[in-house]
Amino acid sequence: MPLRKWIESSNHAIEGILHAAKTQRHIRYHFYAAIIILMLGFSLGIDWSEFVILITLSVIVLSVEMLNSAVESITDVLFKDYNEQAKWIKDMAAGAVLITAMGAALIGYVILFEPVKKFFHSGFIIAK
Repeated sequence: MPLRKWIESSNHAIEGILHAAKTQRHIRYHFYAAIIILMLGFSLGIDWSEFVILITLSVIVLSVEMLNSAVESITDVLFKDYNEQAKWIKDMAAGAVLITAMGAALIGYVILFEPVKKFFHSGFIIAK
């Protein structure tokens, strides 16, 4: 693929991410959560491999949430009026996000529990 085409495709993808962030509050919540978790992990000095796991989980949750938003948008276009099938499509897509987010939260808890516990037991250490 020529560089110009690749840049154009990347710009379209970035526009999609920005549109999703502007119009979908759940995507914004997941972005905020990812930023907080990554800053927390970095601040607590977790292992590099654990930090990579947190980054990967954040990317997966955000990606699944964006796919859920796309499925919901497509469903809204295809089914103008209420439709039981459309409801199930949206519910299943939302369920995929829930499973992904809960799994990521569980793994994040396992990774961050000890560093957070150690932080609160040692208290604030101010360098002199």
